[in-house]
Amino acid sequence: MKKLIAVLSALVMLSALTVPFTAFAEEKNTVVQFDVDPSYLITIPQKVTLNGTYGQPYTGSGTITAEKVFLEEGKKIGITLTSASQFNLKLSDNTNLPYTAKGAAFPELTNKANGGKVAEFAEAGNTTISFTTDTAPQYAGKYTDSVVFTIAIE
Repeated sequence: MKKLIAVLSALVMLSALTVPFTAFAEEKNTVVQFDVDPSYLITIPQKVTLNGTYGQPYTGSGTITAEKVFLEEGKKIGITLTSASQFNLKLSDNTNLPYTAKGAAFPELTNKANGGKVAEFAEAGNTTISFTTDTAPQYAGKYTDSVVFTIAIE
């Protein structure tokens, strides 16, 4: 008798499991995305040496290189140049020798207080920046100045 009750109980339990189960499907949207940050590697000349002859302005140039340029569409890298001395080479006794900078595809920097743009890149490449004294040096000695390159995505 116990076996009969056990079998009937099992059948009742199994019949409860066969009750149809209704599931409702809900439509879900999945967004697939990723972000890529802009990147680039700009190399500027560490030092530019000017050369010339007696009685003539001195001149020199360096190369600015852009590598691994990966930007948003329509953007470019702009490079500007400034000088705290307003583009004056200093001699050891503080004698000033004014000079001018020029990017290969840009006009000569005439606003010496604010500097200006000397290069831009939308892709990898290189360009030349040149420096020329405004006049011939009047005294022998070592003339120096430091310039600041500012690099920005435009």
